[in-house]
Amino acid sequence: MDRRHGDLDPSNAPTLHLISLASMQAVGVLMAVLSIGITLGRLFLRWRALRRFLLDDYFNAAAAILVLPFMVVSLLYLPIEYNIQLVYLGLSDKQPTLEETIWVTKLSAVVVLLFWLIIYFAKASFLALYWQIFAISPRFRVLWWIVAVFTALCFLVTWISSFWACGHPSKYLDFEACQLVDPVIPTRLVIIWCSLHVISSIMLMVLPLLMTSRLLKLGFREKVALIFVFGLVLIDVAFDVVRTTYSLSPDLSVGTNLSVLWTYMEPTVAVIVCALPHYKALISRKNEESRSNTTGSNNTRTKITQPTTIPTELDNVSAYSLDSRGQVYRVV
Repeated sequence: MDRRHGDLDPSNAPTLHLISLASMQAVGVLMAVLSIGITLGRLFLRWRALRRFLLDDYFNAAAAILVLPFMVVSLLYLPIEYNIQLVYLGLSDKQPTLEETIWVTKLSAVVVLLFWLIIYFAKASFLALYWQIFAISPRFRVLWWIVAVFTALCFLVTWISSFWACGHPSKYLDFEACQLVDPVIPTRLVIIWCSLHVISSIMLMVLPLLMTSRLLKLGFREKVALIFVFGLVLIDVAFDVVRTTYSLSPDLSVGTNLSVLWTYMEPTVAVIVCALPHYKALISRKNEESRSNTTGSNNTRTKITQPTTIPTELDNVSAYSLDSRGQVYRVV
């Protein structure tokens, strides 16, 4: 974050919409607990189904583990940042000490690095999942590699460019350098980070949707369910667009602390979204049991006469119920 401290012109004072410090801390802790808890539930479901973990589980777990240091650093950073904003708005006379200002600059740098690590670990988990599910298509794997390489490049550009936030990597944690840097630099970085994140996320969402329409013969309800699961990525995209808008808008960034709240929530939401597809197994299993009971009571069962090819990869991740109709056609 780049914030210049000084006197606020009362004639240009923005409308204030400040969330209390206690409320922001509570939301942060709650989201961290939810993201870690939901990830643990995902791991439990995978272990119960396969008695082992796959690569997408490890990426999701890594993202959830990083939520802990992210939230600890954020909770250390938040009270000082909150007080600085109150002083800037003329709502407090408690001036931060030079040590506190330097400390919050360093904490902010750590928050940014952990933020993007969590986001892209979650994306890596989705990519690993897609590789397993759609392994039956060589064409899909070519497209997968394109998206995977592009996502990796987005991460590298985002993470490495973070060290130029104060003008040069050698001045990354230099408080004076960060205060004197041209405001255009952090603004451009924020726009670049958001653009790369949004583009790679949309590619991550479109990739499985295109493949699903080509590979699987599904009914309307199953298609809607899959679109919903893969479309969960849009939730994180929405958070990033809102967060970036609040960060770049003078009225929104000065008159409210929602930008900080979005920053705390976005990584935890990404972890939650990453774990949610596995919970579809619970719904699918109940629906399957319900259909089986109904079929059994009527003593009727539909026999599939068309030839099918269900790849081993789909059997291994059968909890996703992508082969719910038993009809999977190979695309070459």
